[in-house]
Amino acid sequence: MTIFLAFSVVEAQKNNREAAQRAFDRGYQYQTGKGIRKDLGRALEAYREAFTKDKSYADAYYNFALIAFYEFQRYDLAELGFKNYLQFHPNDAKTVHDLGVAYHKQGKFEEAIRQYRRALELKPDMAQAHYNLGNIYYHLKRPEMALQEWDKAIQLDPENETYINRRKRIKEIKRQKESVLSPDNVWWIMYGLAGVFVAYCIFYMFRKRR
Repeated sequence: MTIFLAFSVVEAQKNNREAAQRAFDRGYQYQTGKGIRKDLGRALEAYREAFTKDKSYADAYYNFALIAFYEFQRYDLAELGFKNYLQFHPNDAKTVHDLGVAYHKQGKFEEAIRQYRRALELKPDMAQAHYNLGNIYYHLKRPEMALQEWDKAIQLDPENETYINRRKRIKEIKRQKESVLSPDNVWWIMYGLAGVFVAYCIFYMFRKRR
């Protein structure tokens, strides 16, 4: 009886793997349009079927995540796919970074920061991770940390105009704010407000006499 049950389990696992492979192949056909009309929605469902049949099917998770992310902007589904793929390939720096982006897009900033930091541990020259960290820190109103990360991104990729322009723009905004709040400007602002107050008092007294 025990031998029969063990055989049944093995046979079921084999059947699931074969079914998962068929689903994956179908998903790939729909994704690429090879021998069939391209249909990314059906590709997504076929990949989901593949990793449902075989929960260790890493490539099915990965392709599922890519389609969800880039084609449908379903960052919650991309998170699901990338997280499961990383169970089998934990040191894949690009996928760690992409999971960070999926978190980032959903507003899960602390989780995104952790993934970007992890990606940089695995691949210290990943300029995009520094750039994305800078964007998060700026959003969280930590401009100094943002500028530090953008500087690192530019050091690693000095020709990237996106990085350069972003940093230049934010630095200019920061400079303008500091200029407005400089001691000389604050004094003139206070002087102007005092003048307005005095003028209001004179006007009020004049009206009261009338």
